[in-house]
Amino acid sequence: MRLTTTTPSLALALALTACSGDDAATTDTGTGTDTSSTGTTTSASTTSAGTTSAGTMGETTTSGSTSGTTDATTSGSTSGTATDATTGSTTDVTTSGTSGTTGTSTTGGIVDDSIYDVQEGMVVEGMMVDVKGVVVTAIDEVGLFVQEPAGGEYSGAWVYVGKMGPDISGLAIGDEVDVVGVYGEYMGLTEIDASAGMVLATGVKDLPVIAEVVDLATLGSPDTAEPWECVFVRIEGMPLDVIGTPGFDEFIVSDKVSMLYVDEMMYDVFLNPMDFPNFGVGGAFTAIQGPLNYTFDNFKVAPRMLADLEGYVAPPKLWKNVDELVAGELVVTEVMYNPASQQDPDEWFEVLNKSGGDVNLKGLVVQDSAKDPMTQGVVNVDVILADGEYAWLAKGTMMVWMHTNQPDAFFGTKPDYGNAGDKVVIRNKTIILDETATWPNKGAPANGVSWHLMPDKLDATANDTAANWCYSTMTFDATMEKGTPKAVNEVACAMI
Repeated sequence: MRLTTTTPSLALALALTACSGDDAATTDTGTGTDTSSTGTTTSASTTSAGTTSAGTMGETTTSGSTSGTTDATTSGSTSGTATDATTGSTTDVTTSGTSGTTGTSTTGGIVDDSIYDVQEGMVVEGMMVDVKGVVVTAIDEVGLFVQEPAGGEYSGAWVYVGKMGPDISGLAIGDEVDVVGVYGEYMGLTEIDASAGMVLATGVKDLPVIAEVVDLATLGSPDTAEPWECVFVRIEGMPLDVIGTPGFDEFIVSDKVSMLYVDEMMYDVFLNPMDFPNFGVGGAFTAIQGPLNYTFDNFKVAPRMLADLEGYVAPPKLWKNVDELVAGELVVTEVMYNPASQQDPDEWFEVLNKSGGDVNLKGLVVQDSAKDPMTQGVVNVDVILADGEYAWLAKGTMMVWMHTNQPDAFFGTKPDYGNAGDKVVIRNKTIILDETATWPNKGAPANGVSWHLMPDKLDATANDTAANWCYSTMTFDATMEKGTPKAVNEVACAMI
């Protein structure tokens, strides 16, 4: 947005011109003077008791009205001269427009901007913008995505209204709206904050909303995806494979070359199991469309409804789910209950798959000796663990993880394992799959040293006995902590 004010000398000249007319008639001053070094021609006419306006698009014009307001509109960058119709004196006037069009009013005002102006850096962050005639492409509880009718790169924007802003409940996809708000960048996403502004329906409805087909390679790279931010896009593939479920009900698709996140902002696949049975890694789509959102450092296509996800194919049944396991098919084989950092988020344990086939650890419940559902953790991402392999499961999140190497999954901020004696318990929805013996209280000497099951005692019965466990001697990380996460346990034992 550009806020402008009328040049005082020009306002005075225009006002004097308005006052010089006869009350009963319209008088043409006959001014035809060339007043610009660039060849601009200025002309004026007055109407009694009227409003004087000047528009500089090669000439200046005055016309009558009854509002008594002086208004000037300038397009481009123009130099000219305003002529006082009463005295014949002249005043130099120079105006310029940032985005090519600038409006000026004695009362101040907002000049129409386009989304292209906002997205391409023509508007300063923090300024008010007035975007007219844009089309609603998607609607969320706290805002909406809008787009210029011509579409293409830089044509989309997110409009935030919040819970107390303009009421958008009556809007529908395809409605034309005008938006007044403040331009800003919220966590990297271009946003028009209209929570204290306006979102006005023009009455035009059912405008075409057609997705722009964009290559996955383009949207998969931050540099080439940026022009398509907030634009209604469509990705296609034969197929688009689901290759990851990183949490927060999002998933990642790939065409075997590039990959892109799929957002749950407006439609959550995980909450619709009837439409997407057995959804997870190994599933596939033929096309996905929605506005291109940006959150947590990733561009994400955001489907709006079921119809935006096309050609779903459920993954083949290649592994057991946690809820299909019986006791003893997963075995806890190593625990870091007292990390060197003395911070609970650095606690972890290791689990061995002894089921005879692959297992998806998503849904595994993690408890301590209290077995309290209010203080338990859950693995919320797909972790496909092959038979005879180890998984490294950690407390907390990647945001607070201190180690160089990453675990296979995090299980949340609970439970808090006690250093003076506690145990790891893992279960599914119905039964306990395994629980360790209670570890001893070794105090400070055990800081940063894992407690591991002896390699000849790797079963769910043997790990119930504390004598089958000992402390590790091998350093595994730059933190100099000792243990063998995600690897075969060592024979050696530290004397603690």
